[in-house]
Amino acid sequence: MYTYKDFDGEAKSGNLFPSVAVSFELRAGLLFPINKKFSITADVDVGVISAEFLGLIPKLQVGGIYWLD
Repeated sequence: MYTYKDFDGEAKSGNLFPSVAVSFELRAGLLFPINKKFSITADVDVGVISAEFLGLIPKLQVGGIYWLD
C-alpha cells in the first residue's frame, strides 16, 4: 500500500502493483548478401503480453547494410 495526493489535494491510498503483466519476446532476422559491400536485412519481432487481456504485437523491420572500405 502507498499513499498519494489526488489533484484536489486529498490523500488517497492504493496498491503500487494492482496487477502483474508477463511479456515474452521472439526475435528472428535474416541477412541477404547482394554483393561484397551491400546486404539487405529483415528482422521480425513478436511480443506476447499477458495481463488483463492477451495481446500479440508483431513488428517487421527491413533495412540495408553497406560496408565502407
